[in-house]
Amino acid sequence: MPPPLSQLQRDIAVALLHERTPQKDIASAVNCSIPQVWKIARNLRRFGQANAPKAEIQGRPRSLPEEAVEVPFYGLFRKVFCPR
Repeated sequence: MPPPLSQLQRDIAVALLHERTPQKDIASAVNCSIPQVWKIARNLRRFGQANAPKAEIQGRPRSLPEEAVEVPFYGLFRKVFCPR
């Protein structure tokens, strides 16, 4: 995986993409790979910025609400750490 681009490199690539410079020339000017330029161009088309926004909700949704998970743990906690 190539190293991430700095903010300056990303800004230069965006400026050159707006000028409709060939992607091969952008890659050599910014010192990155051509697929990285493709991804920046795609993100500009889709999201209007060089980076895609982070997805808010990730992972598998919980099957139990928070309250149901906390109750058995509290009972176990009392048994282990607070013996009579």
